[in-house]
Amino acid sequence: RRPVTVNDERVFVRAVGCEEDEAADVVRAFTPEGGRPEPLRVARLAARAADDAFLAED
Repeated sequence: RRPVTVNDERVFVRAVGCEEDEAADVVRAFTPEGGRPEPLRVARLAARAADDAFLAED
């Protein structure tokens, strides 16, 4: 992993199947604002919603 600066935030990136600079560019492209790339933000929201739904069943 290596740190990449995205919108004044530090994100750690591990490149697999591409060069480190290309991975950094991809992360920056998927981070419109803030320091969390959009796919990770959406995954977090989905996980929270699923967790809330699971807890509501009890």
